[in-house]
Amino acid sequence: MVSASGDWDWSRISPFLPQEVLDQIAAIQPPQGWLDLDTPGWRWTVSRQFTTASAYAFIMDTELSSIDPIWNNIWSLPIPQRVKTFLWLTLHNRNVTNAKRFWRHLTSSALCDVCGGAMEDMDHILRHCKTARGLWRRVLQPAFLSDFLHMPFDEWLRNNIGHSIDTPFYGPCWEARFAVFCWLLWKDRCSAVLGLDYNPKDDILFRGNRLVDECIQGAANKFQVSCHEQLPTPHWCLPIPGWVKGRCSVLVAELWALHDMLHCPWDKGFSKVLIETDCLEVIRILQRTSPSLSSMGLVASILCLTEHNWELVIRHIPREGNALADSLSKWGRIHSPETVILDDPPSTLYALVNADKGSGLRDPLMVQDWLHDANAACFNLRTDPGG
Repeated sequence: MVSASGDWDWSRISPFLPQEVLDQIAAIQPPQGWLDLDTPGWRWTVSRQFTTASAYAFIMDTELSSIDPIWNNIWSLPIPQRVKTFLWLTLHNRNVTNAKRFWRHLTSSALCDVCGGAMEDMDHILRHCKTARGLWRRVLQPAFLSDFLHMPFDEWLRNNIGHSIDTPFYGPCWEARFAVFCWLLWKDRCSAVLGLDYNPKDDILFRGNRLVDECIQGAANKFQVSCHEQLPTPHWCLPIPGWVKGRCSVLVAELWALHDMLHCPWDKGFSKVLIETDCLEVIRILQRTSPSLSSMGLVASILCLTEHNWELVIRHIPREGNALADSLSKWGRIHSPETVILDDPPSTLYALVNADKGSGLRDPLMVQDWLHDANAACFNLRTDPGG
């Protein structure tokens, strides 16, 4: 599948594969005898190394369409993590109420220890116990109290956490206040049942509002967003019908650009070459201080080119000093898909050239200093000290 020149033999590959697969193959370094053998890698990390976090992210992204939207509502609330955990347990019916303790033979009665009037499940604790009813009567207007207390329990939780019902409430950000009120009801119940030394001086309404207000203020100071202004999470989506969408790694594109740039001056016979890039990760890969793509054949090919008999400097330059190269790349995409070598810049770029000279970032008089610069931003390869 590789031609005598070392490139992909497209005449043997093209008839059997669709164009989108051919495009992906074109971005891969063809196998060469002097390169290391192909090794398996984990495609969902830049370093090709497996991590549990990347596997979890892949699974969650794959199953995104099947995830209950209530969880996004819960995890985005500006409330402590312990309250979110409580909501998770409640929605999964995992809280150990007296009804469950009685069923497991851990207590002699399934009745509520606070009011003693009914079997204690989460619906009773959060809505029908005298403590809960007293709280909701103070929070809600009487006209809304009946529907609030009698809708199905799971629907009641989801509607209030997701704020999908029009409920007059005490203070802004009802979802967070509702969640904290429920958590405090559960916390006070556990203290009463388990005999914990927990005697709060303030009532649930005051404690809940104070906690939510503090959380909202902290979130506003840290992220400059309120609980109703959560930043959207970007997700991959299908392209518009009639369009195609490709995958691209900016780092791989930078490496291919460097690979082709090294070939050009070597083929032209230059012995002293200075290359600048605004991608610091490329410098780190060549210095072998970054694991990103370090085992990729393309990286091995670049390192082989740097070992030729020439003097080569690959230097990092700030993005602000790379406007000329950026404009040239845009010019090239418009005028030619192939590599173009220019003896003089296009007339449209003269202003940028003059501005670049005046910036001091690429002053020709500084080149000799760069060749001896050993700081972290400069990667100097001298394979022939006497050359």
